[in-house]
Amino acid sequence: MRFLLVIVGGLDVLEKVNYFLYVVGISNMKKNLHLGECGVGFTALKPSITDVPYGTLYIAPPLYAKDGSILINISPYVIKKHILSYYNSE
Repeated sequence: MRFLLVIVGGLDVLEKVNYFLYVVGISNMKKNLHLGECGVGFTALKPSITDVPYGTLYIAPPLYAKDGSILINISPYVIKKHILSYYNSE
């Protein structure tokens, strides 16, 4: 499984950040997309589950440190795990 970490919307997005997980649902060899691959990153979009070209986009609120700051220096695996647990608990 490959991961790609992306910030959507430039660095301004870090002020009102949410995490996203993009899961490829339809392979496309021309675009080098393979079924089941994932990409994670940060976005200012509101939490939701949305159909997007070639897959699904899951957006969840961020994790917070004990001091109340948003965790942005975490691994793609932790972001993926957090988003999946967010939607599995609802």
